[in-house]
Amino acid sequence: MEQTKNLYVGFDLGNENSQMSCFHPRTGEIETIGGKTGDNYHFIPTCLAVTKYRREWLYGEEALFAAEHEDVVLVENFVLRIGNKETFTILGVTFDGVALLEKFFRKTLVLLQKYYSNNSICKLVVTIEEENESLTKAIYQALENMGILRDRVFVETYTQSYIYYALSQKRELWTQDIGLFDFSKRGLIFKRIRINRRCQPFVVACEKTDLSDEISFDMYQRKEKTELATLFLEVAKMVLYNQNVATLYFIGEGFLSNWSDYALQVLCTGKRGFRGPNIYTRGAAYHAKNMETNEFSKKFLLLSEGVLEDAILLKAYKDGKQREVQIIPAGIPWTQAKGCTTIILDEEDEIRLVIKNALDMTMSERMIPLEGVPKRPNRMGRFQLEFQFENLRTCVISIRDVGFGDYAPSTNRVWEKRMEL
Repeated sequence: MEQTKNLYVGFDLGNENSQMSCFHPRTGEIETIGGKTGDNYHFIPTCLAVTKYRREWLYGEEALFAAEHEDVVLVENFVLRIGNKETFTILGVTFDGVALLEKFFRKTLVLLQKYYSNNSICKLVVTIEEENESLTKAIYQALENMGILRDRVFVETYTQSYIYYALSQKRELWTQDIGLFDFSKRGLIFKRIRINRRCQPFVVACEKTDLSDEISFDMYQRKEKTELATLFLEVAKMVLYNQNVATLYFIGEGFLSNWSDYALQVLCTGKRGFRGPNIYTRGAAYHAKNMETNEFSKKFLLLSEGVLEDAILLKAYKDGKQREVQIIPAGIPWTQAKGCTTIILDEEDEIRLVIKNALDMTMSERMIPLEGVPKRPNRMGRFQLEFQFENLRTCVISIRDVGFGDYAPSTNRVWEKRMEL
């Protein structure tokens, strides 16, 4: 029987544990699947093992079990190592990161058939801790090797998945700002979602505050839990002070036990509070569905990690009026931000740009001087401008003198300017 491609899947690829969530094709509800239930919250240990005699590949819980009971080579921490461009030698054979990820994805994604027979993946979003080019490329290639091509896959960060999750909940949960405390072996991190509701679509940004110097996971393992709860409450109150946060989420291994119950109760007085382990994988599933429907993108413009918060506009006369012509929009990844236009100077030797922040709508003007502009009749100085970014905050502008036909031949001179946003 031919399978129907109607599964929207979110996959949290963690270095130690992974999770997978999917919209049920009949009920439309998100389910977290795979791994053990109960205390393990459907965690799938991110590991592989090869039996030395049968040369059989195992994954997850079965790999850990085999490592305790038979002669196997256990491969752990491979997500982090792939991000560091490492290769793996297993039983005399060298594997790259793509090969290991392909084996892991083949083992885990087959679980979808157990839960949703005769259905297959329509869209898949893989969420990882933070941006990593090597890991991202390996994920795309591994899935492509399995026949899941780029038009069906997206790789994003935990922050992006958190935004998709939080803003896919009932509207009353995001009428104000939203906060998330993530307490894992990386330490304690706070992320606050801000929303500009004066724009259509709403503009959304997320600020991240690393609190690991105040509370590390090592403290969670060795401190008295009463002392830790008191310290956490102090730190949380500090970061929430004078912030318009109405909803709080708590995620991570550090919050799975009950040591923080009282602190969370105090913090959530007058607020809505939720504690759970699968926000990122469920958020990725929401994003997977939006890849197909685009409903979320019609309501929100996300200014997440690696995405430009500012638009670049050119101040110039057009159609007889002074206008601000957009060259680079806000809300796109800086790696994809490119723009090109041609201008004619009118008794000027500088270019006027406007930087417009999409979140608070503030605007600032920048003047880009052109030293040594050739003397020409008025309105015959024509220049081509190319914009691209070398990082999130630095725009490189190449300005080329293209002349004005036979009336003002080009000097082919090029100016290169760097502009910090």
